[in-house]
Amino acid sequence: GSDGTIWGGEILRADRRSFERIGHIRCFHHAGGDQAVKQGWRIAVSMINDLYGAEAPEIVSSLNLCSAGEREVIGRMVEKGINSVISSSAGRLFDAVRAVTGIRREAGYEGEMSVSLMFRAQEFREREEREGASLLEAIDAEVRSLEELQAEEDDSGAIILPTEKLFRIIVEKTLKDQDRRQIAYYFHRALAEEILSAVKTAGERTGIRTAALSGGVFQNLLLLEMVDDRLEEEGFRVLKHSLLPPNDGGIAAGQALAAMEYLNEKTGG
Repeated sequence: GSDGTIWGGEILRADRRSFERIGHIRCFHHAGGDQAVKQGWRIAVSMINDLYGAEAPEIVSSLNLCSAGEREVIGRMVEKGINSVISSSAGRLFDAVRAVTGIRREAGYEGEMSVSLMFRAQEFREREEREGASLLEAIDAEVRSLEELQAEEDDSGAIILPTEKLFRIIVEKTLKDQDRRQIAYYFHRALAEEILSAVKTAGERTGIRTAALSGGVFQNLLLLEMVDDRLEEEGFRVLKHSLLPPNDGGIAAGQALAAMEYLNEKTGG
């Protein structure tokens, strides 16, 4: 991004000529560079260190995320800025949650962690739908009522999705040894609620009532469905991908469109 951090998980106000980043998920330390893309435990440990301070060693140990030595190395990397950057990547947030819940500690390919988390959440939903869906209704009611999931504003006026609070909830549910599939579903549902809150805030600021759901995170069909449903409930027109993929595969087409607009403006075409 233009501020030197790793962007992702963003609310953008955009047209074919320009964009403005008006919001994003809470930034966190991305320690380990490219390794962290496949080793979500690195992101999880960084976030736990930031959130829990002196309690972090015990929590990391209880979750069996890494050895004490590895945790200390991650802490020193963040402290000294060695192979560590600030990130708001939604994909890396999924990786951290998946590592915390023990569903997968490392991935064989980028995105595998997010996919495995989605599959567990879908398994839980399917089971509950067969059994009457009472837990689904309870989770829905809970996340709708949680004020801590509502969008915030930082000192610069940016809209912030308080994903660190959601991450803390996931850590504490895992420490209580709740069903991992239920936790995975809860994470998706609560993140959808945070996205809704942020988009509603953005809509109130800008007057825009159309939301385009794009980016690699919306390859996750469960999250896409949840966000789509909640935005439509609130009266938004929702745009979703059909011919082009939402991940990096769609970037070239967007670049070509922006270049065309630029050239047309310059040449009067």
